[in-house]
Amino acid sequence: HQFLLLADAQALTDNFDDPAKVQRNVLEVALDYLAVGIDPIKTTIFVQSCVPALNELTMLYLNFVTVARLERNPTIKQEIVLRGFERDIPAGFLCYPVAQAADITAFKATLVP
Repeated sequence: HQFLLLADAQALTDNFDDPAKVQRNVLEVALDYLAVGIDPIKTTIFVQSCVPALNELTMLYLNFVTVARLERNPTIKQEIVLRGFERDIPAGFLCYPVAQAADITAFKATLVP
């Protein structure tokens, strides 16, 4: 069985100024999944913010990583520059790789596209 995550909580990390946009995009992405042939009988499509355990696992994982380590992440470093966050990095943005790890490990994923 497959799981497809609609990452609305993660989307807020760089769309915090427009939560309505994120909410609209949840439905659009779900429809896109169906349009490209994702079979909802074989695949569980779910909204990240509707699974409280993902936030709980993220909080647990955050206790095992330092801010310095998060800041050294090459992808985060690039995104900070691209988004103009050099002086004021939103904490949620800095921590989203930890949330991604929670999203993956919560379901014991063996393949992450």
